[in-house]
Amino acid sequence: MSIVIVENLSKIYPVAIKQPGLKGTLNHFFRRTYRSVKAVQDVSFEIGFGEVV
Repeated sequence: MSIVIVENLSKIYPVAIKQPGLKGTLNHFFRRTYRSVKAVQDVSFEIGFGEVV
């Protein structure tokens, strides 16, 4: 008997990209650009009654 069932869990975080130098710092401050970083992709698991995580 499963208490928690997780299927196809995915999480993507946006991460700001900064160019080096003063121009890069000013650009980063006023116009940030982002790239996506996948932290978890398509993870599935079950936690049964009495199991400890």
